[in-house]
Amino acid sequence: MFFFKAAIVGVIIVGVSELVVVISEYMVKRSTGLAVTPSPAMDWQFVLKTAITVGIIVGVSEVVKHSNTMGALIVALPFTSILVMTWMYVEGAPVTKIAQHSSSTFWYVLPTMPMFLVLPKLLEAKWHYYLSLFLCCVLTTALFLLMDWMQNRYAQP
Repeated sequence: MFFFKAAIVGVIIVGVSELVVVISEYMVKRSTGLAVTPSPAMDWQFVLKTAITVGIIVGVSEVVKHSNTMGALIVALPFTSILVMTWMYVEGAPVTKIAQHSSSTFWYVLPTMPMFLVLPKLLEAKWHYYLSLFLCCVLTTALFLLMDWMQNRYAQP
């Protein structure tokens, strides 16, 4: 079952990542007229990134089977942010960009917090799981938009 989950998560991550690459290459080609071709080193980095990400997601889903508390603790750790910032550093991004990413991540984590309070209440009230999850996603999206509006409105010049 572990490898089945890993394969599914891997296919989803690779599919989404490839879609992002195709879209970004199209946008670059459209705006500059230049062809963009990834280097073989980038292919290995992509495979490594995908393998690490899949391992974390599947590993946490296995831990949750044995301990909800431990699974929640692991998920609460900012693995994704740490991985993204590490990959940015490894790929040569300026530390100022990494710092900016870290700061932005902080502000966009805040709108996700209410979901973790609302979802259990909806489920305890016997709401259907997918409907509850959908409503929490709508709430989170609305809070993201509010946070974005607030940042734009009150940003320092």
